[in-house]
Amino acid sequence: MKQWNIGNTTIRNPNRIQDGLKLLKKFKGKVWDYELQAKFYDEAKKIDILESESEEITPERKAHFARKWAACFNQLGFARAWKDKEKGPVEITEVGNQLVNDEITFEEAMLRQLLKYQLPSIIENGKDYEEFKVHPFRVFLGVIYGLSEQGISGLTKEEIGLYVITTLRDEKIADTVRKITKYRTERSAIKGNNPKLDYFRSRLKEVIADIFSEDISHAKKVISDLLAATKKSKSFVKSLDFENELREILFGKEPKKQKMTKHIAGLMSAGSGLAKISDYYLDEFVGTKGGTLKDYSDSQIRYVMTTGLFSLNKDRIVIKRNKTDLIKSILDEKSKFAEDKDYLAYFYNPELPKIPLDDEQFMVLNVGDLQQQIETLSKKTGIEVEPLMTVERSVPKLKKISQELERKLIEQKEYLFYKDQSLDEQIDDIIDYFEMIKSRTLLGGDAYFPAYYEWAIWRVFLAINTLVGSISDTRNFQIDEELKPIHHAKGGVPDMVFNYEDFAIVCEATLHQSVSQWAAEYISVPKHVAAMSASSGKPVFGIFIAPRIEANMAQQLFNASWHINDEFMNLNIVPFSTEQIVAILQHFKKNKFSVNELKKALGRFVELKVGVKNGKEWYERISEILPQNFTKNDI
Repeated sequence: MKQWNIGNTTIRNPNRIQDGLKLLKKFKGKVWDYELQAKFYDEAKKIDILESESEEITPERKAHFARKWAACFNQLGFARAWKDKEKGPVEITEVGNQLVNDEITFEEAMLRQLLKYQLPSIIENGKDYEEFKVHPFRVFLGVIYGLSEQGISGLTKEEIGLYVITTLRDEKIADTVRKITKYRTERSAIKGNNPKLDYFRSRLKEVIADIFSEDISHAKKVISDLLAATKKSKSFVKSLDFENELREILFGKEPKKQKMTKHIAGLMSAGSGLAKISDYYLDEFVGTKGGTLKDYSDSQIRYVMTTGLFSLNKDRIVIKRNKTDLIKSILDEKSKFAEDKDYLAYFYNPELPKIPLDDEQFMVLNVGDLQQQIETLSKKTGIEVEPLMTVERSVPKLKKISQELERKLIEQKEYLFYKDQSLDEQIDDIIDYFEMIKSRTLLGGDAYFPAYYEWAIWRVFLAINTLVGSISDTRNFQIDEELKPIHHAKGGVPDMVFNYEDFAIVCEATLHQSVSQWAAEYISVPKHVAAMSASSGKPVFGIFIAPRIEANMAQQLFNASWHINDEFMNLNIVPFSTEQIVAILQHFKKNKFSVNELKKALGRFVELKVGVKNGKEWYERISEILPQNFTKNDI
């Protein structure tokens, strides 16, 4: 093991940890055995916190998923749930109970736990951690803050994989900052995406060759010995001994091992030398380890984001502007390594480590700064702000006031954000995000795709503005202080609702593309549109958006209706693909059509149902006339 990983890649979305922990508490006091693990999985499936897409899953896989969840809780100090009966039954720790009982915010709980998390520890130790003496999150903080002091913004996934998660000792933070600075400078000087990618691959090869030097040297010796044996006897390459000895250095799943065995045997039979065979092995090794570093990079981004200190800016994770002082104060307090006998008491204590958020004076200044920011923005937005009331100087009350002020600050920022979305540069930015989701290059990996997909669609409708009411009421997903999405909309409510003077739009979005599209959305889409239609007192259009519109979904929307108030209500729900939404947005950039044109166009798309046989034909008709029907001359 030559890199660290906070959390695990099974729980791709750490924002589900709190719900998972609340579920685990139901099993406290019981032995974490095979049957209980399967039961945890079944219960987790019911409350929709699992990310497994399998329709049917074996009991063994259920237990595997449950153990992964438990491993995450154990690693972060929220629970003790061990397969080994000798370690006792399921137990929620003191800090875990605070989180379960909502006595502390998830952000603060994660911040404290990650600051304490060290390798090795009594929880994670052994041969794999012999070279480690590291607080992984403090390394991340130290590196990203050190770069910011040099005017370098944020960290990319490449930089995290190459240099951050391979930093195995706290005292190497400054070295890592220097390496990333050099990497960023050299990469920036290269022109063209392909040459930049080649540069990254060359650095990846160097890094892996360095941190896995012993493994590679051993592999080279085994290959050399096998090559010598093959030269003595050409039949040796087909023997069982050859395969068994080669398997000592093979890696990956069985198909990969078989492929490597066949290829190396072929090279040796063809008389290839040590250099060529070793190069092949190294390329395969780099590919596998590089993939691991990539996966872990995405995982680290998702877990450190839970602390509330960072935001995503396209290809980089960056420090939130209002969190710089907090990070500096944390880093000023030098970390210490806890001995095994003291670690668990320290790790499970919800009041440790002491951080600036526990300091009364720091919180007073923080509240004052937030209030000043809100008042400044209020002059631009015209949104009135209630004056800050005199409060007792208690840290818990100051924390609550700070949270409320951050909410009000988001409200002010969100209004200005809304007003800017029709600008050409913002439209280009929206399209960029759609492209990153499509190409799967969005930072943080697929766990963030649903949230950013909804966020990008939301911005499309903000661009076509003149909305009525609060902007925050248009979305049911949460955003942070930088106005970036934290999580996609939860079930039971529409993803987005846009109110205009004389009509409304209920918008639902999904990344499902196959038949699962209908299975996932067939209830929520018509239900939410019908509820809005029954309560709004004005015409309501539903808009359904997905990367592609599956034929069964088009058919169901073609016939959409819902039983409400003792009658069946026909619903007007129009489907669009991502590509079509982007085309509409690009058309809007050139020809700023109004909300009135939008309403007329949606009405025209509904009218296209007349004269067609089914939903597939209807959707094809819609596709034929997009996006021209969003201009005055065409309506």
